[in-house]
Amino acid sequence: MKIFPRDRYLKQLISFHGSELIRVITGMRRSGKSSLLKLYRDWLVNEKKIEEKNIVYINFESLKYANLTESQSLYDYVCGISAQVGTKVYLLFDEIQNVKDWEKAVNALRVDCDCEIVLTGSNARLLSGELATLLAGRYVGIQMFPLSFDEFLEFRKSSGEDIHKSFDAFLRFGGLPGLHELQASPRATTQYLSDVFNSVLLKDVVSRNNPKLP
Repeated sequence: MKIFPRDRYLKQLISFHGSELIRVITGMRRSGKSSLLKLYRDWLVNEKKIEEKNIVYINFESLKYANLTESQSLYDYVCGISAQVGTKVYLLFDEIQNVKDWEKAVNALRVDCDCEIVLTGSNARLLSGELATLLAGRYVGIQMFPLSFDEFLEFRKSSGEDIHKSFDAFLRFGGLPGLHELQASPRATTQYLSDVFNSVLLKDVVSRNNPKLP
């Protein structure tokens, strides 16, 4: 699947390349955080000529990494790779909030390994007080939003539609990148947006705050 460029955010990420600061990409679900991380990985390989063995890319929503969802197991796994490679490693962790006590692992890796670290995750978890406490002064946040109208037009330019129709669609449906991957009918688009809304409500609001009914 083709990944469309999000140059504004990629440039922010690149501007901190070589820094010891941990980069934390946050944003609402389906806003493009995972795609941005992949774009950065491609930039490391193609522009900086970093060997792929030096890049540790992990998506913690994949069952492939189900054994790494504890802080100690993640730490041991990465340290093993770092020792084997023997040079700087680039740690790209997608949906890091799925790792229990991830802040401890990330902080320890920052101290014990020659590495650069980029994380993505949901706002609800990554903007907690624990992040500010354990990583204070050691990270920089990059907040990602859905498509701007300029990006929206870039995504849809192959359709050849009139700019006024594009603007109407932008106002009606918003700028979640997934809508353009689907190229769905209005009914399917509405269903997709409803599912995203329910996911945000249940996973980021209800599960985080545990509200009690009166």
